[in-house]
Amino acid sequence: MKNDRISYFPFLWEGRGRNANRVRADGYARLPDNLKRASLVEEGEVVRMQATEDLTYLLTHWQLEPIRSITAQAPGEYSASNAKFIETRSGKCYVLKHRTVRHDLQHEAALLAALEAHGVPVAVPRLTRGGESYVQVGEAYFELLPHLPGMVITDHYAPGAAERARRFGAAIAQLHTALQACQQLIATREMDLLCDVTTAGQITRQVWPDDQPPVEPILSELNRGLVAHYPELPQQLIHRDAHPGNMLFLDDRLSGWLDFEIMLRGPRLFDLCYCATSLLISGLDDPTRRQSWLALLIALVAGYETTTCLSTAERAALWHMLLSIEVIFIAFFKNIEHAAGLAQNIRALIWIYENQAAIQRVSADLCGLPW
Repeated sequence: MKNDRISYFPFLWEGRGRNANRVRADGYARLPDNLKRASLVEEGEVVRMQATEDLTYLLTHWQLEPIRSITAQAPGEYSASNAKFIETRSGKCYVLKHRTVRHDLQHEAALLAALEAHGVPVAVPRLTRGGESYVQVGEAYFELLPHLPGMVITDHYAPGAAERARRFGAAIAQLHTALQACQQLIATREMDLLCDVTTAGQITRQVWPDDQPPVEPILSELNRGLVAHYPELPQQLIHRDAHPGNMLFLDDRLSGWLDFEIMLRGPRLFDLCYCATSLLISGLDDPTRRQSWLALLIALVAGYETTTCLSTAERAALWHMLLSIEVIFIAFFKNIEHAAGLAQNIRALIWIYENQAAIQRVSADLCGLPW
């Protein structure tokens, strides 16, 4: 299907989940007033049908058994500000997800169904009584998803870190294989990474601290490398938000992929490097963990290559892709005026730049090239 090639930069400010201290738009603030009143439910409290204003009424759009409870999250598991955990009296569990943009909801549902058919653990929206994949209330959209069991891995440097990183890489490769097979099912945007990095680079210049090394050599090398390698990078439908917080694991097995809202067509290397920078950020302020990250990068790529081998161009562009993601994050945190996130990603960009030799050595060793 035809794709509209546009810069994805205006959309970068939605759905970011990599940084532990990130700020995300609260879905509750954009709920219609009647649903705001209905959603003020303490965790564990049973919501009873009282009027057409509450969430219980909203759930009647789906063919469900009687509702036992509506809570903020699945007990002991992952949570999100734009979702509620639904449990029926028979013990069946769902997630009611609030969306603010209708764009591609139907196509996204079809894609998720196709991914599930290819063996990827995803939550396919349950159809309403009218056969739709969502319910619209004013300018808000709601999906009812089956609850996916599993936990989000948050400690990336505890014992067994390399094996967990390998699992992340293998999960991304499995998802890429399925996305490539299903990508004709959805008309989506194309990432224009060169444009995005140029725009983000301008913002990075504006916010760069005077007490840090000059930014121009970083941006100059980044732009040079991207221009040289980008045309050769394999392109396909990608997740675009492939950080560990969007993966669920149960007994060391991938049990779920979350949040496909900002998927688009782009270089598959982006997802792998996005995950790698997420691991770096979680240990950035600990010198020992920063150095351990190189081993996690090796494990992440090795896990990916259990299914899909990186191309020569991808290996050559790995360092530049890591830089580009950090520049985009700097612009993101400037856009939402989040000083701590801005400072953290500036430090990450500098560290990646200053460790060019070690990162490129990893790339060379992985593909057996002489260094």
